[in-house]
Amino acid sequence: MSRKAGTIGLSRSLAREFGSDGITVNVAAPGVTITASAKKALLREIQETAIKMRCLNREEHAEDLVGTVFFLVSPTPIS
Repeated sequence: MSRKAGTIGLSRSLAREFGSDGITVNVAAPGVTITASAKKALLREIQETAIKMRCLNREEHAEDLVGTVFFLVSPTPIS
């Protein structure tokens, strides 16, 4: 099992365990995110393969994740 699959499985288990207590559990598990250091370290072929495997065939940048992460860490009202 990959680390990403393990992380997702753990978050689902925790969500089921603590959801009744009003605790939410989420996970952000991005794929190959293009940063300045990643551009230097990754072969262009690896970057292109990652792009082809996505629903939106484009590079993923750190800026693409910011809104999602802010939403997940923001407080939610308890009803």
